[in-house]
Amino acid sequence: MTQKQVFHYLLSLLLVTIVFIYGLNMPTLITGNTHLVKEYYYDRFLESFLLDVVLVALYLGVAYKGFQILGVKSFIGQLLVVAGVTSIISGAFYLYFVSAPKSNMFFSRWFHSVGYKAVIYDIALLCLVFGVYEYI
Repeated sequence: MTQKQVFHYLLSLLLVTIVFIYGLNMPTLITGNTHLVKEYYYDRFLESFLLDVVLVALYLGVAYKGFQILGVKSFIGQLLVVAGVTSIISGAFYLYFVSAPKSNMFFSRWFHSVGYKAVIYDIALLCLVFGVYEYI
């Protein structure tokens, strides 16, 4: 990745975080869980944002590899690949966490509390970051 691409990625994630997470409260609207959204995005802002920087980059990295393997060039096709990759990865995490007893770990409480809505939220988040990145 070039410095320009890294800058555009970070700008995209920051814009989506400001507008859709803090401005429109998208996580609460999708999941309905105010308490855990507050804990993740407000009480642990810096730690959570840094984790999102890494996780979103990993998800998008897999999606971009998928574009290459599948030969997908159109924006809509790429958006579908992003949604598919996200549903597979987040779905696997969802299954992993809900198949184990609920623990004090944030993601265990998150998946046990909001269920499949966590996967829907991740799909929305990743598609928005991808869309803004591609627009920039």
